[in-house]
Order: sequence, then structure tokens, then C-alpha cells
Amino acid sequence: MKSHLHNIPTHIITGFLGVGKTTAILSLLHSKPPHEQWAILVNEFGEIGVDGTVLTIDHKDRGGVSIQEVPGGCLCCAASVPLKVALNTLLKQSQPDRLLIEPTGLGHPKQIISALSQPEYHSVLNLRATLTLVDARKVSDPRYRDHPTFQQQLTIADLIVANKSDLYHEDELERLQQYLSDLGLDSTPVHPVAHGAIDPKWLDLPHHNREKSAPVEFCTTRSTEQEKQNSCVTAEQFTSQGWQFDHSRPFQFDCIRTLLSQLKVIRMKAVILTERGGFLFNRIDDQLSIVEHSPVTESRIELIDQDATRWDSLHEQLNNCLIEE
Repeated sequence: MKSHLHNIPTHIITGFLGVGKTTAILSLLHSKPPHEQWAILVNEFGEIGVDGTVLTIDHKDRGGVSIQEVPGGCLCCAASVPLKVALNTLLKQSQPDRLLIEPTGLGHPKQIISALSQPEYHSVLNLRATLTLVDARKVSDPRYRDHPTFQQQLTIADLIVANKSDLYHEDELERLQQYLSDLGLDSTPVHPVAHGAIDPKWLDLPHHNREKSAPVEFCTTRSTEQEKQNSCVTAEQFTSQGWQFDHSRPFQFDCIRTLLSQLKVIRMKAVILTERGGFLFNRIDDQLSIVEHSPVTESRIELIDQDATRWDSLHEQLNNCLIEE
């Protein structure tokens, strides 16, 4: 690394699937001082990235933000080669005043912290507090509560952000506190927020290099034969399927809305170009939101679930929703 890249405040913002990490980063970007250059390194579980596209669309006319994507879950591999290549490129090109790293919701932040703590980055990066977002409502669901990645993300946190607190029932925050106590995390501060509204002051809290749970290697297997339009990644008992369509083939809004509304998946993210403009489709479990999100130059769809067999006919269904050329 070049010598003029020195002591860059670096923040890992992690959390399980659908907890609102991208929304939180968007909230932070709105508080960015105009004179500062920020860099964002985004990793997604699937090969077809959506979060980086959302961040780019939101901030392409604002300036002062550089975004680099690492697809396919490989940001958290023990070898961390994709992480280092993407990180070095991002730092050299953007010369940032601050660096934000968003791992995939199925990623292990401890391995990222280990990579960032290597001697080559000692004078370059100033690692600050790891912020872990969690939805307290998921603590009652064993798919989340008992998942080792869900637990490790909380265990490694310097500060826990209980996101979507405006949707909690009366006892759900207390259940989260009890769950954290059971994990031995009574001393980790917890801050309830709504809509990913992270306080910018939390970014400059110190990082505590605590030896906690041993890391679990996270690497993916992916199809090398499928085209980019239809790619698959499998790891952590989850499978991701993704599709990409260029701007020449927009979707019929009513058709794609009906199709995506009927999907039964743990996680679905999509940026869709339609005859009505661009839209962001966001589904976690049974909750689906649709938000206008123009301009959109291409459509990207990513699904994550533990059972991908039901997706066998989905590619044809997606094609049927495209507007005829």
C-alpha cells in the first residue's frame, strides 16, 4: 500500500440475512461530511449482486462515495484473497477518508477482522468498532437463533444494533437481551433503532480485539457452467440463485410483482426495471416491500433459501414477465 494511505477509520457493519445492513449504510451516507471521500466494500452471498447496485443508484449523483463489490460470498473465506484484491484496489482508487465494509449476511466477521489486522494494513487501516445489526424478532426462530453464523456475528460485536425496533412487540427486546445473556454477552452495549438509523458517533467507538469463538471457515461452491444471467452459490446450508437482465428487456410490473410476491423464500432482493420505472423488491420471510427506486439500468434478482428445488421453473416464469421486444 502507498504511504499516503494512512490510519483510515475502518468499520465492519454485519448482521444476518435481511436485517437491514444496506439501509443502515445508506443512513450513514446521508450523514457523510460533504468534503470527505468514503469507500464501501460490499460482499453478497450470491454471484448477482443487488446491494452494491442499490448503493450506487442512491449515491451516484451525490459524489464522495466509492463502492466495490465482491460477489459469491468469498469476502469471508479464510484465505481472504478476493478481500485483499478488492480492498487494495478500492483504497488506491478512492483514497478514502473512511472505509465501510458490509459482509454478506451469512459471513463470519471474525475472519474479516483477522485479514484487516495483517501487518500490511497496520499503518493503513484504523479498525474501529464492529457493529452487528440484529432483528430481535428473529430470536424466537430456531433457523436464526441456533445458526452458528447468527451467533458469531453477535459474539464478535463491539456494539449491537437492534434494528427494526419500531416493529417489535413488548417483550421482544427483552427476549433479545436474555438471548445475549445466554451467549455471555451481557457487557456488549445494545441500541434499539428503527430504519437502520445508526448514530454516526458509534463509528468511532474503539474496536476490542477480544478472543471469542473460533472462526468457522466460510467458503462457497458455485456453478462455473451457468451463464451470468442465471448463477448459483451454495454454502452454510443455504443456496442462492440469481438472475440478471439488461435494460433492453424491462419487466411488466404487474406480472413481476405477482411472481415475486408468491415466492416462499427466506430472503429475496431485486432491483427491477419495468415499464413504470425502477423498483426495489425486498423480502425477508413473509414480509415483502416494494419501493420505487429509479433510475435502474438493469434488473437483478437474488433469492436465498435452504430449499432451491422449487426454483426449477422460475427462470421460465421470469422470462414470461419480460416485455416483448
